[in-house]
Amino acid sequence: MPCYLSVHDRQYRIIDANRRTRSDFPYEPGALCYELYKGRDGICPDCPVRDTFETGEGRRCEQLLKRRDGSEVPVLVATTPIRNDAGEIIAVM
Repeated sequence: MPCYLSVHDRQYRIIDANRRTRSDFPYEPGALCYELYKGRDGICPDCPVRDTFETGEGRRCEQLLKRRDGSEVPVLVATTPIRNDAGEIIAVM
């Protein structure tokens, strides 16, 4: 897949990521998304993952991410909730 893809839990840990994400970012299982993608110490003020967990709705926005080599890359973020059989949101992609 020619894009970045990651799955996040409610604590903002990345629980899975595709090969491109693992290649371009300093990915380790359980990495916090705001540290991995933004180099931040805490959740982003305009976090689309948080919004999707709170509303149950996907979100689209533009973000600027920091790659492993320090370069920045503009991306279009699209989130979607992942639900269990009971309809509860268990993760966000």
